[in-house]
Amino acid sequence: MPEEKPETKPEEKKEEKKPEPKDNLVTTQHAVTIGGKEIRYTVTAGTMVMKEETADREKESEGEKPKAAFFFVTYTKDEVEDKAKRPLTFSFNGGPGSSSVWLHLGLLGPRRVVMSDEGQMPQPPFKLADNEYSLLDSTDLVFIDPVSTGYSRPVEGQKAKEFHDFKHDVHPHPLAGAPEGNLGEIHSGFAAREIIKSVFIPFICGCFVVTRVPFSRESAS
Repeated sequence: MPEEKPETKPEEKKEEKKPEPKDNLVTTQHAVTIGGKEIRYTVTAGTMVMKEETADREKESEGEKPKAAFFFVTYTKDEVEDKAKRPLTFSFNGGPGSSSVWLHLGLLGPRRVVMSDEGQMPQPPFKLADNEYSLLDSTDLVFIDPVSTGYSRPVEGQKAKEFHDFKHDVHPHPLAGAPEGNLGEIHSGFAAREIIKSVFIPFICGCFVVTRVPFSRESAS
């Protein structure tokens, strides 16, 4: 009789533990001339993981749960004597569904895309130049890409649609009494107003709206 071979059980697949999302930041130093004066500044760019505490008490052991990785670029002026009094402006683009690249490289940042004299995009190769009209001489700048735009994405297992309104775009982070402003373009102009009303009201000192759409009396209040 042929020998009976022992039964072999299929190998159980081991669940691989997925790496925890982490902040990924890069910092560099530069200089630009604005209003005839050299402004030395530091750039911080990268993704920051936004976390949210679970509301389920049975899952308190989970602690803060990663929700999304926000991409942002921050410009801070160097050699500032009192950083607590240095103004800070958060900038959002419109769309909806747009990253902050247009206000960043088209208007406010210390570097801008070179355009034709008529304001049209030139033929490639495209170039960057110092932006003599940047606001960096007066305020530090933060450009934020809402989730699903630019490099901002929800972490694995989270639904992008949860972030497709202003409520999840920004959380309060007061900077020791520093004057803070909010700048929104077109659609984000209305979002900027709502963010101030619902989130930043104790900390915001001003709101800038870049739009051709007039605000109604109710919107402006």
